[in-house]
Amino acid sequence: MKRYIGALAFLTASLMVTGQTTEDAIRFTSSQPTGTARSMSLGNAMGSLGGDYSSIGINPAGIAVYRSSEFTFTPSFRFDRTEADYYGMKTDDDRITMPFQQIGFVGTYKPIREATSGIISTHFAIGYNRNNTFSRKTYINGLNIGSSLLDMFTHNANMGRMDNLYERLAYDAFLLDRNPYASDVASMFPNESYPHNYLNAFEYNRFNVDDENGFPSYDLAVPQWGPLDGINQTRILSESGSSGEFNIAAGANISHTFYIGASLGIPVFSYTRNMDHFEEVAGGRNNYANFPEQLEGYYEYRWLESEQLWLDNEEEGFFGLDNYTFRERVTTRATGINLKTGIIYKPINALRIGAAFHTPTFFSVDNEYTTRIIADQFLIDLSDDEETYLFYDLDRFDERRYAENSYNFRTPFKAIGSVSYLFGTRGLISMDYEYTDNSSMQYRSKSSSVADKAAVSELNNQINNTFRATHNLRFGAEFRPTETVTLRGGFANYQSPYQSDHFKSGDKTQTYSFGVGYRMQNMFVDVAYMMRYQKYMYSMYYAPHIEDEFQEPVSMKANTHTLAVTLGWRF
Repeated sequence: MKRYIGALAFLTASLMVTGQTTEDAIRFTSSQPTGTARSMSLGNAMGSLGGDYSSIGINPAGIAVYRSSEFTFTPSFRFDRTEADYYGMKTDDDRITMPFQQIGFVGTYKPIREATSGIISTHFAIGYNRNNTFSRKTYINGLNIGSSLLDMFTHNANMGRMDNLYERLAYDAFLLDRNPYASDVASMFPNESYPHNYLNAFEYNRFNVDDENGFPSYDLAVPQWGPLDGINQTRILSESGSSGEFNIAAGANISHTFYIGASLGIPVFSYTRNMDHFEEVAGGRNNYANFPEQLEGYYEYRWLESEQLWLDNEEEGFFGLDNYTFRERVTTRATGINLKTGIIYKPINALRIGAAFHTPTFFSVDNEYTTRIIADQFLIDLSDDEETYLFYDLDRFDERRYAENSYNFRTPFKAIGSVSYLFGTRGLISMDYEYTDNSSMQYRSKSSSVADKAAVSELNNQINNTFRATHNLRFGAEFRPTETVTLRGGFANYQSPYQSDHFKSGDKTQTYSFGVGYRMQNMFVDVAYMMRYQKYMYSMYYAPHIEDEFQEPVSMKANTHTLAVTLGWRF
């Protein structure tokens, strides 16, 4: 089995201690810019082409290819569809948005006397490029599942982590309880290092009634899974927000052979995730493993820190959980700074070779967290003849929490190599190679607390052990059948940033695009369509809490269809 068990267990621990996870880290780092319609239709393989505002975000030397000044802006229409497969249950959902992709101005300045060597022209640019749109709605449904999100809370509590947003919230909503038989487990299994100090509302303690007075002698005090046919789960994820970058760039054309440029980037990041996670007992209340005639034992369900349940007239009974909803809202806002430098070399008119380097982005991040649990509990009273079961609704418990934190984050550097070949004025082909070492991402705590610094250090170690360097490729081609019309196509492949033994190592992202451009004397219009295909694994939770439980990740597919129109003026 791949290494997702330990990785997810640690990811969960990191979330509860610091509020950050490895998943948050890769969200800051991943960048699949859309930008202008021309760049989109060429698969964003613009590193050695230049002459387009979006190319400045890839290789700032592209600014020096301009021969005139230019202003562009690009609105778009986007349709996202997400499909989930969870234990064979397939679901889907979709969302429509209209993001604004880019706006930019490029100024070109030439000497009064045009030169044929040396500095031919200088250039200045300012504008905005969108890098990511976090628009997605995901619906996941599973039936008869043999594990619960509460297992994750139980595991963290057993390991000594009682985060106010999660474990303490579940405890106060009567979904998590201290195990009154933890000392018995420790004495019966002295070689077991895992503590069983807590159990959740879907678990029970088992013991047999074999004392002459009818009192129990403990046979197995380790918490056991209760619902006979498992539980039904539903999760709805709604994500929104974007990441983009304001750029200030400058460059120069040297002898029509070397093009150099640099840009100062100010990235802005905004992300909101709303999650509703619902669980209910499959088959209803009768589907608990509680009946003595079925399992030849007495099963005691625990609820908070209630005393052992012995009813009058030797009747038996237990507390149970009918259903609950866990809600979480996470809002992240960040601002950063970075620097990009680049060069394009044109040894002959038909060939261009480009290279660019992006420094890490240094983000200052603010997070807000809101969590809530709504739980319905009940009581079953077993009669003397063990044939009549009286159900009593207890109450609905509603608990909420709020927290916020701030930290610094550093993304990895990027190195980009590019090559393109021009077929006169009739067309071109282009390719970009992008290298990113994702294992070099790093969190930095703003707190002086020793515990916070230790937790961040542990999370950074996990980043180093989870992620790897990626090698991404982008391809584009352009054909000009007439002086005014240009046809374009592109493809890009983005590697999974996870190491080969991680359960997400097979994640895949590819883009397919095409477009058309129409040129007039001082104005142009470009139209592009891009389809982004993603195949990835998503884990709802994991905890090595009960050995015979298996938490299967969700198999996800996402298709994003984007239609963009760029309007541009040259002067």
